[in-house]
Amino acid sequence: MDYLSKIWQKTNLVRTALSNVYDTGIIFPGIKCDGPSYNALVAVLCPNNMETTFPHPSNPEIKIAVIFDICHMMKLARKTFASFGVKKNQKGEDIRWRFINELYLFQKHEGLNAETKLQKTDIEWRRMKMKVNLACQTLPRSVADALDMLSKDFQDKAFSNCTATVEFIRIFEALFDIFNSRNILGSSSKAPFI
Repeated sequence: MDYLSKIWQKTNLVRTALSNVYDTGIIFPGIKCDGPSYNALVAVLCPNNMETTFPHPSNPEIKIAVIFDICHMMKLARKTFASFGVKKNQKGEDIRWRFINELYLFQKHEGLNAETKLQKTDIEWRRMKMKVNLACQTLPRSVADALDMLSKDFQDKAFSNCTATVEFIRIFEALFDIFNSRNILGSSSKAPFI
């Protein structure tokens, strides 16, 4: 079976499942997608560019939301960030993987960990690219805070111009908190968003 046939098969399975469950009186507000093959599935379910909902197969007035799995998206973000080395933000500033490498080397050389939990496996991530915890350890707020401190407070030249990288990491930390929220009593970015 070719790739497109598999996508259509998955699409039909999702539509059939939604319809069968709808017949019992249960309406799912959304589906969660975890990987690239499901991204193609979403493209079939949501044919309009960048649309995040699709009509329910049994009742087109009901919209089904498509939510990407945040843990998988963190792995993809880390892989993209590390593989390209340099990305540009909306202001045209450089977001550099080099700063995370430099932070790891600084901590190793100074015998500190600066509360970042950065390890060799985070820097040499390719051997364990599917480990969610490594992706999350690479882009947490503590890494952003450590980079910020080394740049501003210590004025370490190795970390000059890391502001865009710090902002990038903080954005991903907030996104992770939002999409990984499980506690109805959570606050700030850890509060439920639905």
